[in-house]
Amino acid sequence: MAKPVNVSFRFLYVIVIFLVLFLDDMFYSTFIKDTDNPLTKPVMVLYTLLSFFLIQEMSPVMRNWFIVVAIWLFLHTLESYHDYHNPLQYPHVFSIIFCLFLMFFVYAFYKKFGDKINLLLISSIIVVFWLLSSIFVYSHTFTLSAFLGNDRGHHSPSVYMLLVPCFYFFNRYFSNKNFWNFLVFLLVFGYICFSQQRTVWAMLASVFILNLIFMKRSNFRIDVGALIPIFIMFAIVFMFVSSFIVTNEEIMERLGDSVKDFSKSDDDKEGGTAAWRRRQREAYQPFIDENFLIGMRLKGFELPLQFHDGGTETWGPMTGHHFHSFYVDKLFYFGYVGLILYLAPMVLHFLILVFKTRKFLSLEQVTMVSFLFTYLFYGYSYDWSVAMYGLLGYGIAILEKDPEAHLYSATVLPS
Repeated sequence: MAKPVNVSFRFLYVIVIFLVLFLDDMFYSTFIKDTDNPLTKPVMVLYTLLSFFLIQEMSPVMRNWFIVVAIWLFLHTLESYHDYHNPLQYPHVFSIIFCLFLMFFVYAFYKKFGDKINLLLISSIIVVFWLLSSIFVYSHTFTLSAFLGNDRGHHSPSVYMLLVPCFYFFNRYFSNKNFWNFLVFLLVFGYICFSQQRTVWAMLASVFILNLIFMKRSNFRIDVGALIPIFIMFAIVFMFVSSFIVTNEEIMERLGDSVKDFSKSDDDKEGGTAAWRRRQREAYQPFIDENFLIGMRLKGFELPLQFHDGGTETWGPMTGHHFHSFYVDKLFYFGYVGLILYLAPMVLHFLILVFKTRKFLSLEQVTMVSFLFTYLFYGYSYDWSVAMYGLLGYGIAILEKDPEAHLYSATVLPS
């Protein structure tokens, strides 16, 4: 008699976070050539609706935050219906709130089923799709001419998301001393440095510092024996790369331009993208100041574009204002009340969990806490991508669980 085939349905639990990650350019560009992902709106609406069915899985703090945001959304639908006879006029504006519900659903789902997957699986998925998109979509960016021409390939949110596998495998190396983990870390780390995403460089340094701080409260440490191969590998790579850079004047000039973007953001000619973001912020600051309490809301979407690159319209009318900064986006549409609803509960919950409730942090928790704290700094330059809300929800879910429940994450999943 033939033995029954054991089929694992664990992959079904991965779909929730995978669908969110697939909304990132690094994932969908491998299969979808359109610049706009057609799955974004359906996934956001679906997860918003499903989040209401998992409210009982949420902790009291998260449940209260969810209820407040639900009331906030309801009030905006009433305003929309009153002014436009349509409860969801201008979906772009409502999507800003839907992103929070997406985060709530991912959080509640993995609060309930978090033992079915782990950060090793998520990090591996991110690395695999990064490699696929690098080979089949952005292979042309791995050339000297692309580097000198500032052709970055992957967008900043995609490179920023790579910090998760980068530091997960870094921590995992010091946890189990498996050199393959270090090689994966080195591969991802090298690409982040090559990507020329200066904001992500700053976040890389921030995550590294936070990671070292939180490692002191974990069950793994950076020891001398594990550092020796790292020093040897970095020394070899540094000698090769530095000799190549120093002898190439074009590369030196390109790196010098990158430094100027940091140091001369107040110079419109030499400030680069940093100056571009500053000019956009200055163009909308009067409207933010005038509507500082609850923002312009739906009327803000109707406002003509205030910022034009080089004197010409960068985007078409009624497509949104395409804010680079998370803070400018939230303040313009929803004012300081909206920004507080967005950030205050999350920051307070994180601070209490990390510094009061948790005396010990697992490998997964160290990685995610170090990464998620940098959201506050990353948002100054860039808006949060939809995928970032999914990672935020997963991060809160694993942070709320006792670290002992995550000790397996450094090894294998339970059967």
